[in-house]
Amino acid sequence: MREILLTTSPLGFYPTGAQRTFIQESIDDLQLRISLFDEDIKRLQSTRANLQEAREIFLQNAVVEQAKSRRYLRALTRRSPKKPEDSKNAVYFTNLLDDNRVALRSLLKSRYRAHREISAYTSLISPVRNIPAEIWEQIFLYCLTNEDFILPRPNNAPLLLCQVSRSWRRIATSIPSLWCSLSIQMTRQLHRKTFLESWLSRSGNLPLSLEISWCPTATTYFYDYVLRYLIQFAHRWRRLRLSFRSSSYYGHEPNCSRVRGMLSARMPLLETLELDSSVPVVTLSIPPGKAPKLRVLRLLKVEQNPIHLSMPWWQITHFSSHHILGMPKMFYLLRRCPNIEVCEMRVESYPLSVPMETVLKLERLHTLLLTNSGGECLDALLASLELPALCDLYIRTELHSPQYDGEPWTVLGLQKLAARSGPGFDLKKFTVVGYKCSPKIIQDLQFSFPMVEFNFQGS
Repeated sequence: MREILLTTSPLGFYPTGAQRTFIQESIDDLQLRISLFDEDIKRLQSTRANLQEAREIFLQNAVVEQAKSRRYLRALTRRSPKKPEDSKNAVYFTNLLDDNRVALRSLLKSRYRAHREISAYTSLISPVRNIPAEIWEQIFLYCLTNEDFILPRPNNAPLLLCQVSRSWRRIATSIPSLWCSLSIQMTRQLHRKTFLESWLSRSGNLPLSLEISWCPTATTYFYDYVLRYLIQFAHRWRRLRLSFRSSSYYGHEPNCSRVRGMLSARMPLLETLELDSSVPVVTLSIPPGKAPKLRVLRLLKVEQNPIHLSMPWWQITHFSSHHILGMPKMFYLLRRCPNIEVCEMRVESYPLSVPMETVLKLERLHTLLLTNSGGECLDALLASLELPALCDLYIRTELHSPQYDGEPWTVLGLQKLAARSGPGFDLKKFTVVGYKCSPKIIQDLQFSFPMVEFNFQGS
């Protein structure tokens, strides 16, 4: 039973009453053996000290006369059994000390093994063993980094958890939620294919969050293998980020068709799509019905123009773009998103801009973040919108553009927006960044909208 308990007891194992009794008896027996080992070790150490002292005395007496000592030592090294004085020579003491050292080392090893068995038995009856597997799962999940996608590093979870012990590795590899996020860097390291297969196999059937970064140094064979393998999991993609570098895009033009092939697969669980490209990716589309749950679309680089994308815009509820759009293109895009709830865009306006011919009503939009690339007046833009559900309005100007000396809107323009949006208009937070707003307009805003939380930065 001892070997079975020590070799086949996972971290979630907790012994029964009979097993606990056996474990305690084994610990007591080992402690008794350790005490006997300690007595033998003390005896051998005492004997060793006496031998060393006798040897020193012998060597001191042996060097009284050099010539006589040489003859005496030569006689001793013959080991003649007929001479009783041979038992007192240096070789005799050396042999005794060697035997003592061997016996002492053996006892120390036996005592060390006994201590290890006691530690193993003590861990079996530790309260930690009684922690359910669900608690271990939560503990391990808290060890993950705060990154959007897990970049495999041996010094970070989950790979770090697999290096602590066999029990921790067994538990970590059995928790699919530790392995459902991954950042894949396309490199020449073909041996990472096995690593990729191992990682995704541990994720079970959970939805996946993947970041795929194209690297210009990767071979075409590696691209094809990775993409073919990942497309097998398209039915489990929940969040997907595609990152391109300029050299990887223009230097490997076939990669574009590979990406289009990925997005043409059926992705029934895909909720978030992110494009992180330093060059414009054109004619990128998701066919209707391929991603019925897609709700979030983020364009993370200024070079990516959303007008060139063919997406199921009517499904999008959260949209973010860093590309600078003029008012006509911005409204063209917003009209294609009737269910938009959160919108972040960079708009290019001019002091002489005029409102659009028709007012655009977005019934579900509750958060609007506008970055004005020029710092000019936004009255024309606000006059073209009807936002009955708006709760959070954030307006900022680019840091690299000169701060506009006048206000980017008029109080009357905001009042008309509130009146046009209807009685349900309930703006709660209004943030302005980068504009030099005068104290008078700040006071007028606070007076006109007393229930709104204003935050002026850079005024």
